[in-house]
Amino acid sequence: MSVLGQTGRFHLGARPSWREELRAHNRYWDRRQKREVLATRMELAAAAARDKGEKPKLSLFRSIFRRIFGHAGRVKAAVLVALCLAPAAWSQGRAQVCGEERWDVKTLADDAAATVDLTPQDSTVDELAQGDRLCPTGDDARHADEQEVLRVEAVIACAKKEADRDIHLCLCAPDHWNPKTKTCDAQVGTKKANGSRFELIAESPDPACLKGSDQGGAITYGRFKLLRLIPDHEFTTGRTLIGQHVLVTGVRFHDKAHGQTGMSASCVELHPILDMEPAK
Repeated sequence: MSVLGQTGRFHLGARPSWREELRAHNRYWDRRQKREVLATRMELAAAAARDKGEKPKLSLFRSIFRRIFGHAGRVKAAVLVALCLAPAAWSQGRAQVCGEERWDVKTLADDAAATVDLTPQDSTVDELAQGDRLCPTGDDARHADEQEVLRVEAVIACAKKEADRDIHLCLCAPDHWNPKTKTCDAQVGTKKANGSRFELIAESPDPACLKGSDQGGAITYGRFKLLRLIPDHEFTTGRTLIGQHVLVTGVRFHDKAHGQTGMSASCVELHPILDMEPAK
């Protein structure tokens, strides 16, 4: 039985060990998010100074650094300050912490989020990737077919953390996965210039970016289940995820076509991920 159930709330009573793991995971995210917030303040301080034509104050960076790392070494502080003062570190203006395009729809924070049926329906990567093409070009409201949760069996072909802090996965149809090259076999499933018929994107938002979401707990749980597939439970390069055979549950979502890795021909994604586990 799915841990989400029909209400979208995860039930952990049948698996006590998950409760303890989730608590430990939440403690980890509390610490990590605090550090990321403080690091973001450093970036914003540099951007604000740049906008005024000033140089960032070293004392501010040292103060922020000590709050993140304690008083453990002036050398680290000097290195970090030097990086923050470098033009490449603060010439881009304000750091984008979370996503923007259709973000309320992606995180189930939109007005129509309550219409989403959270009971998972089985589907396949091929079926979704080869469906009717719909690639929004603007900040569209939730489409009619974005009101369902789908579960697919797939092999992870790519994994990366994006600038908006989403974990981005490329899901390959299992019968098109090439274990030797660790890619979706292009000879079996020829890719179109504007997407693949045998790949699909799935994304897991950062729990810190779920303001106003009706299903923040379920989305956080999906991130937790994804990280459980990594040996140290912390996403770095994503290499340990590639080649894993998984069952992925997520909300159907249509993304803008902008050449993203793993984009399906239909522009359909699973966003957000609500559950993930090894395929049996």
